Amino acid sequence: MKVLWFSNVILTFGVTKATGTWLHSMASALVERGVELFNITQNSAVKAIEQKDTESIKQYVLPVYTLRNGLPSKRHISEICSIVEAIKPDVIHIWGIEGYWGLLSARGFINGNVLLEIQGIKETCARVFYGGLPFAEKVRTIGIRELLRPSLSLMSLKREFVKWSKYEREMLGGHQHISTHSDWVRAWISQYTQADCQIHHTQRIVRKEFLNSEIWHKPDNPADAPVIFTMSSGPDAYKGIHDAIRALGMLKKDYPNVQLRIAGNFGIDKPIYRKPGYTKYLQALIKKENVERNVVFLGALNASQIIEQIHQSNVMLQTSYVESYSLAVSEAMMAGVPLVVSYAGAMPELAQDRAAALFYTPSDFFSCAYRLKMIIGSDDLANALSKTARSIAERRNVASILGDLQISIYNDVLMNE
Repeated sequence: MKVLWFSNVILTFGVTKATGTWLHSMASALVERGVELFNITQNSAVKAIEQKDTESIKQYVLPVYTLRNGLPSKRHISEICSIVEAIKPDVIHIWGIEGYWGLLSARGFINGNVLLEIQGIKETCARVFYGGLPFAEKVRTIGIRELLRPSLSLMSLKREFVKWSKYEREMLGGHQHISTHSDWVRAWISQYTQADCQIHHTQRIVRKEFLNSEIWHKPDNPADAPVIFTMSSGPDAYKGIHDAIRALGMLKKDYPNVQLRIAGNFGIDKPIYRKPGYTKYLQALIKKENVERNVVFLGALNASQIIEQIHQSNVMLQTSYVESYSLAVSEAMMAGVPLVVSYAGAMPELAQDRAAALFYTPSDFFSCAYRLKMIIGSDDLANALSKTARSIAERRNVASILGDLQISIYNDVLMNE
């Protein structure tokens, strides 16, 4: 079977800190099963189309084009179509509606057996874009960078998400085959899909480093210095890192030397005129909560570094206001670290409250702090959560089964066209 992916990542089988890392694991599973895999992606570092093949995947990297009405110019569309025509794929698998790939097929530029995969949904993110911040707090996220380039402010970025939502709806309404990994996503997209659209249930594979990782054991941290680990792709308010900091301020009363370690590309070390306004806001909040000595920004981490942090932590925290899927939580469950998770989007489908994690309502940092304290203060609870999470993750992440599932979806697409 010849399969062409449109994705947002350059596929490699080495160490990566990039987003969309589950695609590397899925690509490996498909190639091992004899799929001839191609990938079209984009990257701001290239100025013209480049072919960057791996040993087993043919890959075309496009520049990041300027878009008008959701698409690049006619010339660039023609170049993309020429690549597709030369490959002659049996199935075209479009990963995500956050970019313009799905518009190419929805508007008829690309024809064939197309499967549209839902990753994130900008419309859902737009609804909680400010992460519960009141107006006065939103103003404080405007820094020098945003004054110099207003298009980078949270307010402007939200408008871009809202603007893109109409293209998401067009993509959802323009495809006969859509795949998703959660009932929450299925429920959301059903308001926009065609009546005869087939929605296929798929699953994500964690990275191989997590598949082979040892299970978490409580680290030998001092009683007054527990470690909390959290992650975010970057300075997005809807990821709720400000709530983690507020919860930390409450925990410090009982654990004076508690430490919150934050992984992600927040631009902490950038000069003030390039530092994201939300990062500046977080730094001011850290000072306000008197936790300057309790917060460590780690920067972007690869899988091995994340595992190292997990094993040094008493608990992992996820504070998002919306999640269609959380690779961070899925991989944390495989590592077996006790979890405190926000009750947002598809999260309850990954972990069950008081079984594999403790849940709290987004913005309720009082409850967040209380649940963190429950785990930190009880070895029995921490070990029970760890054991259950690991067991669920092991059943969910069998590469051979998930690879076969993906191929069966491709076969369904072929049979029903």
